[in-house]
Amino acid sequence: MPVQTEEELVQKDSALVDTNAFIDSQPTVEVCMEGKDFYSDAWHDYLIFDFALYNQNEKGIRALKGKVIFYNVFGEEQHQLQLSCEQQIPACGMVKQEVKMTFRPYVEKDVALKERPPEALEVQWFPERIIFTDNSTISFKNSIRGE
Repeated sequence: MPVQTEEELVQKDSALVDTNAFIDSQPTVEVCMEGKDFYSDAWHDYLIFDFALYNQNEKGIRALKGKVIFYNVFGEEQHQLQLSCEQQIPACGMVKQEVKMTFRPYVEKDVALKERPPEALEVQWFPERIIFTDNSTISFKNSIRGE
């Protein structure tokens, strides 16, 4: 492998930054919480979240994953959920996704999330990876508040 000069390395780094800026500026997926519910069975309690995933791209999505973070009215993080969807989302289309979280009544953040009405939560989506139906992928850099 040839040795690279500092100038070549700077050019490659600059090209990578430009690519990331391009990716960050492209519309991808919007995630909206449509509902929140509580469910108990004989052994566990669950918080159930209903999300609508809107594909804002001109090509279909095969799968995606990322984090949904709930913030209170003060902008303080209340909870994080991993969201992954392997259901195809058509170009400029929408699918619904249910996410079930085990509720722990002894954990303050879980209790606060259960008691807070959906309209009192700010929901933000932080994509990590999107796989399109043509098998191209986009990986996103971390853009979570405070990180």
